[in-house]
Amino acid sequence: MIQFLRKILITFLLINFALSALALAGEVIYDPETQTAEPEPLPMPVVKCLSPLTHISVASSLGILVLCEQGEGLKKYRVSLGSGGIDKRLEGDRKTPIGIYTLGQPKASDRFGTFIPVGYPTAAQKAAGFTGADVGIHGPDRAFQFLGDITVMINWTAGCIALGYDLEINEIKDWVKLKHPKFIQITP
Repeated sequence: MIQFLRKILITFLLINFALSALALAGEVIYDPETQTAEPEPLPMPVVKCLSPLTHISVASSLGILVLCEQGEGLKKYRVSLGSGGIDKRLEGDRKTPIGIYTLGQPKASDRFGTFIPVGYPTAAQKAAGFTGADVGIHGPDRAFQFLGDITVMINWTAGCIALGYDLEINEIKDWVKLKHPKFIQITP
């Protein structure tokens, strides 16, 4: 029951925040005549790939995930991170880890559509006392997927990296399966 009430409260807050932001910007909130199947890209800050190897880079401070090949960013996505911030060290701290991690194979998820495991904690982190598991890149929570970009306006996850649309996580899933990135680097 508490989980359900929490979801209702989060949905209310997200919708209220988004409507306020759109009203301040003077934009149309919903116009069925101009609604498209694909989300319209938002302006993205410049994020550089940190290695020439094929990998995923996440700039935590900007809330941006980048697919990197040969040192170039192929595609960028807005993401939501852990509600507790970054630099995960303990299970349940709701933080997103920072560092370099392996990536697992994408798998189906009842809650998020698709889930791509991130290899947190590393062996060195475990030896240093870091705890936690089940960190990954995933799609929007099924209960809130209709909110799209609104879901990446605030950091809400338990420590994962969440996208706002199934279309986006599916693009990343296909890229991971095709390109076999060597790692994910999550920076502050």
